[in-house]
Formats: sequence, C-alpha cells, structure tokens
Amino acid sequence: MNKKYSELFETAREVFRDECKADMTVGEDYGTKLFPHMRRVRRRGRESYTLYFNERVEVVLSLYDIAVIRDINIGAALSYYILFYECISLDEYDHAREFLNSFTEELERLRIEEVMKETRHETNSFRRYQVLFTLFHEISHEFYRRLDNCHVTATATSKKILQSLKGPYTEVFTEENFAEAMKRKDVTNFILSQIPEGSSEEEMTRIVNEQVALYFYLTDLATYIDRLLNGDDKQFLDEISCDRYAFMIFMRWIEKRHIPSDKSSLLHDILYVAVNAMDNVKVLQTYCNPPRGAKDMPYDPRQIVLRQRALITNNLVLQGKKYQEESDYYTELNTTLEELMTTALNTMRTHEKLICEILERREKVKAVDSGIIHELQNAMESAVSSLVKDHDTPCPLDDIPMSASDFMDTESLWQLVKRYVRVKLTGRYAK
Repeated sequence: MNKKYSELFETAREVFRDECKADMTVGEDYGTKLFPHMRRVRRRGRESYTLYFNERVEVVLSLYDIAVIRDINIGAALSYYILFYECISLDEYDHAREFLNSFTEELERLRIEEVMKETRHETNSFRRYQVLFTLFHEISHEFYRRLDNCHVTATATSKKILQSLKGPYTEVFTEENFAEAMKRKDVTNFILSQIPEGSSEEEMTRIVNEQVALYFYLTDLATYIDRLLNGDDKQFLDEISCDRYAFMIFMRWIEKRHIPSDKSSLLHDILYVAVNAMDNVKVLQTYCNPPRGAKDMPYDPRQIVLRQRALITNNLVLQGKKYQEESDYYTELNTTLEELMTTALNTMRTHEKLICEILERREKVKAVDSGIIHELQNAMESAVSSLVKDHDTPCPLDDIPMSASDFMDTESLWQLVKRYVRVKLTGRYAK
C-alpha cells in the first residue's frame, strides 16, 4: 500500500484500539466499492476486524476537490470513471475502453493538468484529511455497535439535530403552497436550466416532469424528518452519528494542537466535501447495480440533504453553539456540488440504455481476460496521474503535526458526565 495511506491507516488502527479495545488489520480492495468498509469475522468465539481500502477513492476525492477549489463541473468525468470500472467488473472490455476515452477527453476539455498546477491548495493534502475522516467514520460504526449506551446517546443527539433542521430548512417548502412556489422565477428558471439546448419535446417533457416530481418530494421533508425521529430508518441515523463522531475525533486534534478557527473551518470544509462524495458516488453506482431489495436502496435526495446539513450543524454544536442552522451557510459551496451531481446524473441517464443492456448480460458466465484488464487499468492510471501526483502548494493545515495520540480521547469519566449533563440541560455541546 502507498506509504501515505499506510501512515493514515496506522493512525486509524491506533485510534480503533483505543476506542474499541480491539485490533484490526488493513486490506486492499480492488473492486468497485470505492470508500472504506469494515468486515467483522467471528471464529471460535473471537472476533477479528479488517478495514478495506480502495486507493481509487483518491481519484474521486481529487475530482471533488478540484470542483470546489476551482469551481469546475467534473460531473461527467466522475460518471465516466465510475462506469469504466463497473464495465471492467462485468467483463465488458470494449465499453470500458469507450468510457476510458470519454474520461480522458473530459479531462482534456477541462484542462485538468493545467488546473492542478495552478491549484491554490494542493489536493493531495486535502485527500489526506478526507481519507482519514472516512476511516474514522467506519471505526465509529464498530464503536457504536460495541457500546450500546454510547449508541443510544448518539442516536438521541442525531434526532435532536434533525429536529433542529425541521424548521429552518423546510420552511421554504412548508410555508408556501407548492403551486405558488412553482410560480416563483427562481424555481421555474432552475427547471428550465436543466433542459439542454436543442432537446426534443419528449426530452423537455421528461426533464420538467422529473424536476417537478423532485420538488413534490422535497415538500414532504418535514414529514420525512418526523419519520426519522420515530426511528423509521436507524441506519441513516447511524450515518449521521458516525459523521459526527468522526468529526469529534478530529476535534481532539484541533484542541490538542490549538489550531486557530480559520484553519479548523477549512478542515470542516474539506471533510464536508468528502461526505458529499461518499453519498453521491453511492447514488451514481446504483445505475450500474440496481437495488434488489429494500436494504440495497440508495440514499434518496432527502437523506443526502439532511446528512449534509447535519454535518454543518454538528460543526456549530461542537463549537458550543445551540442546535441551529445559519440561513445562508455554505450556499456557494452547495451550488457547486449540486451542479456537479446534476451533470453526473444526466451523464448516467445518457447511457441508461447501454447500462441496461450490459446488466441483462451480467448473469451470464464470461471468460475473464486478465491481460486486457491489466492493459485498461494501466491506461486509466496513466490518465489520472495528473490528479494524484504531488505538487508544490501545500494545504495550510500541513504545517501542523499530526500523530495518533492527538486523536485519542483523554477525557476523564467525570468530565464525560459533566459534558453529558450540560448537553441534556442546555442543548449545548460542552468541550
């Protein structure tokens, strides 16, 4: 494994030992699952843990970092990258080569190699914190599984955050009649902006119907939050809890190293982008792996919105502020991320017929050609080299030492009890 990731995994491993009182090993994943995932095996009454990591996640994170730093829409490139590896996994080598060509053409069109040299903050540095965050997120799932009392408290906190989002974030949908909202120019113009020039009448009708359906979907956001508060989707509540716990682990580093507020805000922005990438890639991949049951269903738009907003609120809470959301917080950043996702989804839809044809053949046994796979993967690695190679401009956080001990909890039981009581009584997070 690449040395820079080995160091991050060793940090995560030591934190896992400290949090869960257990050890874990690291495994490399070469499949289509891009973000880290934990596997637990029980043999002869003993449990062992392996945290799997796919180095291709650095390409996805690099694309996202470029998008937000330079305001470049990399949605099409992201879809082509996902489709390339999905085709390889299904032994559809000719189609994989087509998506490889489309990916490289998109990078050239966006002038990515030039952009990487000019980037204000070096994205390899961004990835360092983003990858570590995803590792901490996976550790958090196991931490809550092992410690039920902590899990109960975390779920209650996540519900309180969702309750805080119910008012400010849904008022635009609940205080106006939907028909009136549709008359507003910003809503109408947004829907019209999704229609490419030269579209047929059939295509225009389809896009309008999809967008109208989405707005109807979001009008029910307050009701959806009520369902979550009643425990309808415990897995999603866990995702919010684990995001918060992973961020709390970073907060230990911030406090121990006395990191100033401007740099801690930058860190939160970096981690926020990683959460977006994790959610969005999962949705995009369902085009290539349609859900076969309720457990396989992807996040819907409401969950993506709420998870992102919950992380923003967690940042406020961990600063000792009340459970609330600032009105125009992250508006510009979210606009960039939403445009990226819209383009990525439209790209997937463009190839929907081809994807369906490939999926119809996936159950048939095909001969694996390791030679072609190796050739295609080498070609892709060459294409993405400009995204992942080191550059000279470091992230402002890079001058701050970072060791495993910085991320460990040294809070005494008495301090823990006092903090818990403060949260219960005041709704504020006590550091």
